[in-house]
Amino acid sequence: MQLPRPLAYSEYVRLRSSSESLATRKQDIDYWREQNLAAITPHNLPLDYRRPASRTYLGATLSHQYPPEVLADVRKAASKFGVTQQNVMMATFALMLAQLSKDESVLIGMPTADQADFGTDPLVGYGVNLLPIHIDLASADSVSGLLAKVRDRVIDAFEHKSVGYSELVREIISDADKRPAMQLVFNYSAYFGSLDFGSLKAAVFENARSAVMFDLFLNVVEMNEQLYVDLDYSTEIFSEETLSQWVAAMAEIVAILVSVDQDATISDLQAGHDADAK
Repeated sequence: MQLPRPLAYSEYVRLRSSSESLATRKQDIDYWREQNLAAITPHNLPLDYRRPASRTYLGATLSHQYPPEVLADVRKAASKFGVTQQNVMMATFALMLAQLSKDESVLIGMPTADQADFGTDPLVGYGVNLLPIHIDLASADSVSGLLAKVRDRVIDAFEHKSVGYSELVREIISDADKRPAMQLVFNYSAYFGSLDFGSLKAAVFENARSAVMFDLFLNVVEMNEQLYVDLDYSTEIFSEETLSQWVAAMAEIVAILVSVDQDATISDLQAGHDADAK
């Protein structure tokens, strides 16, 4: 098999520095400036341990395999509300975070590949931008409205993805001398279930982390007609027991999304989850 010649990373940087690319990035910075990111406060999730004054970045990975019916529920909810499966799981993550923290809005990072915009798929190197998705649950008048809000936020972010979060910190957030803690990250992807190398057996698995950059990084993978979760977390502030309960709670929220009316309120959904938890 003839593999394409990988692009030099210096060429990728040159493409990103072209006048056309710089013009696009300026437009995207203006868009993100309008989102008032500097005013967003850090999350108030309940912690198992007091946050240390200085970070050690110590972490771990919690891996979980949902039963097939959870993916079936995600697909039903996506069809019911006219959104994608990624939207359903991101909204579920946001609902769980808001219910635990009592926050009316959550800021979730979403990784996206940047090199594809330049036709540089063979690039060997890091070309990922982290986009801030601000989900305001208080302004959603219904569960259907929340799912639509998540869908629109994700679409808008993809349309202005030439600027990553680190650049936004320099260009926008530092203007107010204040950095909202982007400490919650979500990713949804679909993997191939098997690799055919003839008589050679191969499998796909995620490397467990021992160091992390964020408080929580939830990676949801669709594979072999099931959903798999790899939750990277800071062991400075969270325990595996607590996060196992949170991962289980997400499956319960998805099931409720399937059963509630489209005009049900967020309070109705949260009340249903509280009742199920009891």
